[in-house]
Amino acid sequence: MSDEKKIVLIVEDDAFIRDIYSVKFSQEGYQTEIATNGIEALSKLEKIFPDIIILDVVMPTWTAWRLLEISRRMIV
Repeated sequence: MSDEKKIVLIVEDDAFIRDIYSVKFSQEGYQTEIATNGIEALSKLEKIFPDIIILDVVMPTWTAWRLLEISRRMIV
């Protein structure tokens, strides 16, 4: 079994909620990456391949649906 930490990308514009997720996942042994909007998340996705993404549906700049649409094209 690999000792490499699983990566969680947290995409959330609310700082309080973002911090709660980050602390909880870090306590559980995950590496957390943070993005506050869809554009930041897309930039992160160009550099990392997270094991899971926690995605706020309503965010400034792009909705979650727009981010999913664009990121799917990156994966395929």
